[in-house]
Amino acid sequence: MAKFFIFLFPAMIDMVLGLTFFVASVRMAEGGGGPIAVTMVAAAWALVYMASSHWAGRITRPANSARLIMAGCALLAFSSVAFVLIPNLKATYPIIMLLAIGSALFFTPFQIFMKAVDQGDESALPRSVGLYTFAWSSGMAAGPFVSAFVWQRFGWQSCYALSVALCVSTALGILFLKHHAEERHIPAGHASADETKPTGRPSIDYSGMPDLAWLGWLCSGIGCLVAAILRSYLPSSATVMGISRVDQGILLALISGSQALTGLALCRSRMWMYRAAPIFLFGTCGMVALCVYGFFGNFLPLALASILFGIYSGSFFFYLVFHSLVHPEHSTRYVAVNESVVGLACLLGPLLAGFLAAGFSITAPYLVSALLILAAIVFQTFSLRRLN
Repeated sequence: MAKFFIFLFPAMIDMVLGLTFFVASVRMAEGGGGPIAVTMVAAAWALVYMASSHWAGRITRPANSARLIMAGCALLAFSSVAFVLIPNLKATYPIIMLLAIGSALFFTPFQIFMKAVDQGDESALPRSVGLYTFAWSSGMAAGPFVSAFVWQRFGWQSCYALSVALCVSTALGILFLKHHAEERHIPAGHASADETKPTGRPSIDYSGMPDLAWLGWLCSGIGCLVAAILRSYLPSSATVMGISRVDQGILLALISGSQALTGLALCRSRMWMYRAAPIFLFGTCGMVALCVYGFFGNFLPLALASILFGIYSGSFFFYLVFHSLVHPEHSTRYVAVNESVVGLACLLGPLLAGFLAAGFSITAPYLVSALLILAAIVFQTFSLRRLN
């Protein structure tokens, strides 16, 4: 049971991030900030997250992963307090950078922590990746959804009080459960009784499969870029279109909610991660979603588009994490590269969104994103067909 309980932690921390991005971005938009000022909130976070993830990957080991996670929680909680104590909008950018360091100290070590818990059971990897995708996506869905209502009822400061409570709860949970990773971390050359336990499902030996981490970094990286464009730009475009704050929160929640359910559905994955047809179908969902965002301005079609985009994003996040963890000898380095790719995408996405909106039109970020997805799935599909 404890093995599944640990997946509450990324859910709670991503709820903190979803809440923070939503509150900070909407406050910036309502305070008179233009598209570039609003999207720079996510860009500032991404710049520091990218560098911090590389550093976190170099210092993370299974044995110290729990301590690093708790340090990340402490920094995240401190950042939430700082948002309340320094409410000036200009302070948003340096505080969000501090939040990024805490984020890197949580997510890179957590994936190594998760892998350590499952050590010796390779068939459990798709399940863990699916649960991880479900967990953090659920948190990202709950963040803007809950904060929109808390803000309306109690004020934006109460949203950050909730963040502090989530960070403290996560740190305490890791403290009590960290022995599960430590017990399963067996030095190289030593056998564990857990390695011979039946898993209840036929084991899959992924060691002979091609190393596709590079394809994940490239094509899922483009997916991350598009997701960053959508999430950072939505508060600005939705405000212009007259979509209410609560409806904006619901749209963001639908993206992450369907992303979470996609991750959960992929828990029993076996081989789709090496096949071209599923990649093409998932990518088509993303392209259709972005086209709807570009051509429609009322809530219902945008809600349907959010669900479709969540299906697409759930697939590429699963793909990215799976291929970074499936070859154990490279896991720590690959996870660090993953998070750096995510950070780079989150840096470039808001900047690209602001540039396209300011230089062309309100719909340009969405339509260019659809073209980027098309390029990614064509390349990925042909690459996988050549391998097969």
